[in-house]
Amino acid sequence: NRLRGLREKLKTGLVAKFKNLKFNGHPELFLAHNLNVSFPGVDGEDILLQAPHIACSAGSACMSQKSHSSHVLKAIGLDDETIHGTLRFSYGRFTIEKDVEQLLEILGNLECLKSLAKS
Repeated sequence: NRLRGLREKLKTGLVAKFKNLKFNGHPELFLAHNLNVSFPGVDGEDILLQAPHIACSAGSACMSQKSHSSHVLKAIGLDDETIHGTLRFSYGRFTIEKDVEQLLEILGNLECLKSLAKS
């Protein structure tokens, strides 16, 4: 339940800050400890480069350390452009609400995400 709360806090915060996001995966049957989100028109690697202190990864879990598009994200119907703008945020027993708040603040200040910012 605690992890579900953190996930919802992150999701709600992202929706409040950015427009046109796509949350990937089933809306109800999901793992509580991660959130997979696509930032349209943005390369996920740019986000990682501009915020190297954030612990997240581009694509899906099965694709870490690989340079081509995730077959899992393709299987759920995402095109290559959307896949390249996808990040997977994970959290665990040591993650607290303040961590989520700091993540949202960092993402809100990234230059590469300014085009998606809500006014």
